[in-house]
Amino acid sequence: MVVLQEVWRLTGQPCGKYLAVVMDDQLERLVRLRELGKVTSQATPAVLAELKSMSPATIDRYPKPHKDSMYPLESLSGTHPSHILRSSIPVSSCFDPGPDTPGVFELDTVAHCGFSLKGEFLWTLSATDPVVGWTLMRTVKPSAQRPPLPSVNASFMTPQPP
Repeated sequence: MVVLQEVWRLTGQPCGKYLAVVMDDQLERLVRLRELGKVTSQATPAVLAELKSMSPATIDRYPKPHKDSMYPLESLSGTHPSHILRSSIPVSSCFDPGPDTPGVFELDTVAHCGFSLKGEFLWTLSATDPVVGWTLMRTVKPSAQRPPLPSVNASFMTPQPP
């Protein structure tokens, strides 16, 4: 278990499906370059053989308590629509046929923050036309991290007496 946790950490914390595919190469590299650190003594040939034979589901299941303690999920989303917005925009599911004509966009935001919304990170807004396949993506800093907009002289917008 400890060796699996260290291999998972050193390989960039991938999912079990990915780690199972690259396990042989990663173990060979980590042992050869002596990168296992404090678990080197526990990485016996029997343990390494067991790691190489593990299924992706087992790789995900074994270190789950360790992963959960490292990354407590406070919420599953960084966006929370208001009740007005939720009721005014029709939501489609994967079973809906979708639009037949171009010009209807699916929008989504992604927070590039890891497991916490704390600290500095970026947001990406993606707009996709599913009919044409056209996609536009824009990445921005959160509003708290953006510099304030310059003030605008709005005197030209006020009506002037004749």
